[in-house]
Amino acid sequence: MRKKILMAILGRTSLVEIESKLVSDILDAVPDEYLEMFYRSLFCDTAGINKTKNGYISIAMIYFYARAIIREYAAKLASKNTPLL
Repeated sequence: MRKKILMAILGRTSLVEIESKLVSDILDAVPDEYLEMFYRSLFCDTAGINKTKNGYISIAMIYFYARAIIREYAAKLASKNTPLL
């Protein structure tokens, strides 16, 4: 069934469109003040050296770093102890 759904989706759009929309949605979820940190965590190691030597970045890598930054942002907001109402 999964293969049938996948083929139906790919028959109506391209994989490039799906990937670009997915990456766009992930980037939209990262808070603006954390975009620099996201960029550095994705492209640079702790010494600031480019860690994507082979030039390949997977969606899994993008998701991993975005999720880590969003969790850090959520923890920062929770530590302020501000009521939501």
